[in-house]
Amino acid sequence: MKHLLLSALVALISFSYAQEIPFHRCYSHKAIAYQDSVQPGFKDHINEQFEIAKAAGVQKSGDLYTVPVVFHVVYNTPNQNLADSVILRQLDILNEDFQRKNPDTVNLRPIFDIVKGNPNIRFKLAQIDPNGNPTTGITRTETSLESFADLSIITGSFDALERVKKANEGGIDPWDPSRYMNVWICNMEIFGFTALLGYATPPSGLPNWPPGATTGLLDGVVVQFQTVGDNNPNPLATGDVKGRTLTHEVGHYLGLRHIWGDGNCLEEDGIDDTPNADAQSNQDCDTTKNTCVDNIFGIDLPDMVENYMDYSAESCQN
Repeated sequence: MKHLLLSALVALISFSYAQEIPFHRCYSHKAIAYQDSVQPGFKDHINEQFEIAKAAGVQKSGDLYTVPVVFHVVYNTPNQNLADSVILRQLDILNEDFQRKNPDTVNLRPIFDIVKGNPNIRFKLAQIDPNGNPTTGITRTETSLESFADLSIITGSFDALERVKKANEGGIDPWDPSRYMNVWICNMEIFGFTALLGYATPPSGLPNWPPGATTGLLDGVVVQFQTVGDNNPNPLATGDVKGRTLTHEVGHYLGLRHIWGDGNCLEEDGIDDTPNADAQSNQDCDTTKNTCVDNIFGIDLPDMVENYMDYSAESCQN
């Protein structure tokens, strides 16, 4: 009877806390707020760098850029230890999305044809590890931690989340971030509820991020294990899964903001051909939205729910 009462009490406490746990599709903008608390003026510096980058008017060279990637699978249960086939499919999706080879480009509304483009970025599994040995570009680490998130996520803390990047705290250390893009795949649920889908910290030295951008945070991308690939056997209760969570977070890793500029119509994402938006989409594909008045090529374009850097449903991002 005591065990039954204890179990009921634990379940009640868990349910009560779960009502207070916010769902975060992305935590990257929180990283900016965190850095601003560590380095006052950090956010203002980011805004300055955006203006400098925009004023430079750099033209694309047309070159194909190749980024070596290592996927770190950190698992506590067998289902979290994703098969190679799921990770390889995710890599395919990433390459399709960053080279505009994704089949669903046909779903782009014609009004955006004037601003669509190909970033010309290719992601390739690392073939040599930091010690010079051959590698598959996938590491697997069993952890005793059931989750890398806890209730501190509510306050904007990264202490629990960053454990996945540290071998002495239940995760795995990053490979040299100047040579590889590190992607950690793990569990970030709280009391069995999805709390966060992913976040990214950009490498130091990007033109539109100030020096010290990674102070207190190790650079790389972290994603919830159910979001990987479109052939993932683990269902995600919070929405459709097309492998676009990693596309979104890699966008942040490479310096992109959310399309609403993490502000309102007075803020913007730093990219002139993205229509302004006053807020995120809510996991939907509402093509009727035109929340801000802009003038791009003489046209007031609607909100671009097709953009990977929105919170629209993954099925309408292209």
